[in-house]
Amino acid sequence: MVESKVVAVWKLAEKGVELLRKVEEYKEAAEVEACRLAKEKKTMEASKRKAEEEAGQLKQELQELQVAFAVQKEELKAEYQKQVDNMFFYGYRYTLSFPSDDEDEALDGLAWGGGDASKAGLFSGHA
Repeated sequence: MVESKVVAVWKLAEKGVELLRKVEEYKEAAEVEACRLAKEKKTMEASKRKAEEEAGQLKQELQELQVAFAVQKEELKAEYQKQVDNMFFYGYRYTLSFPSDDEDEALDGLAWGGGDASKAGLFSGHA
């Protein structure tokens, strides 16, 4: 009977040892996974910092461009107003310009009633 108890204790001890080995294997696997995840976390944090820096730079660049655009817009408005004021001051009037390959033809048609200057009587005193 003592022998059977000893055998039973040995079997229990072997099972305990086997369970300990499995636990150690799981522990090692968990540690390896933890190391991998820690490295991945560091990599992701570095990527996040880099992305945040780029976003900050882009925001700053956007703000600079918006300011430059606003300044340019105001300069153009001022220049346009100056041109309008000059046109009013000097009494310029807007005249239509008709695109034409032959300037004389366009001028003859408009200035002389659609014909030749001699037909309009410009030189004969009949206007």
